[in-house]
Amino acid sequence: MVHLKAQATRHDTDERYKQRLELTERLYEKGYSEEKIHHFHRCLDWMMTLPEPLLERFEEHMLDIEEEKNMPYITSYERNGIKKGIVLGREEGRQEGREEGCRSSILAVCKARQLSLTEEHRQRIEDCTDVDRLEAWLTRAVSADSADEIFAED
Repeated sequence: MVHLKAQATRHDTDERYKQRLELTERLYEKGYSEEKIHHFHRCLDWMMTLPEPLLERFEEHMLDIEEEKNMPYITSYERNGIKKGIVLGREEGRQEGREEGCRSSILAVCKARQLSLTEEHRQRIEDCTDVDRLEAWLTRAVSADSADEIFAED
């Protein structure tokens, strides 16, 4: 049935949206399990693709149905995993931003103070992922007489 609906609506995205909603609502009306509905949604995503604006509208409609039927379109585990992934991604991004900020600051200070960095020095700075170490190097770079002094205590 999905294949036939997909074929019939391949050139009419508005009709495809309506058919996809209709098929989904029937599953809820017939009382299919959450797992079966979830698998059906995967099939729909693959066979009856929608352009982004209609997909967003479809997902909003599914959230309304989810609330009404108390049956998630996206399982709570998936939603929880998504939230955790977002939080972890932000944390990793912040960490990488701090690292990159320290690296570029070290290089800028060395350039401004005309401290000649060797390729080995540059590689150590680039490879370092320890923000505390990078900050220590940055602090030393401000007053060091040579690039070697920046790394002397390591």
